[in-house]
Amino acid sequence: MYERPHQSAYCDALGTAHSELEEISETLKQLETRRGLLEKVIEALSPCVNTADAAVERGKQSMSASVESVVPAATQEQTSLHEVQESLPSTFAQGSESPKDAMQRRIDYALGLAVA
Repeated sequence: MYERPHQSAYCDALGTAHSELEEISETLKQLETRRGLLEKVIEALSPCVNTADAAVERGKQSMSASVESVVPAATQEQTSLHEVQESLPSTFAQGSESPKDAMQRRIDYALGLAVA
């Protein structure tokens, strides 16, 4: 009978592909088993997770309530600070010199180089 020149290469490739397909099939079966186990764990833990979610939600609500009670006080403090800054004489006005100038003045004073 007539034998094709590449028949052995094709048979080897088919054998390799078949063995890889068997490995993939086995891995798929393992993954399906693992998926089933994970679904059972999720079902078992869902009541605990729902309870934890409810606790987190209650914590968020109490936190937002406490933040809302603090915000008006902070706004009031900011307003009073602004009033104090406006009442300062212009020689003590905030922001009249850059922080670098203030720092340099302190260094000069410490070194005895202060200018009157």
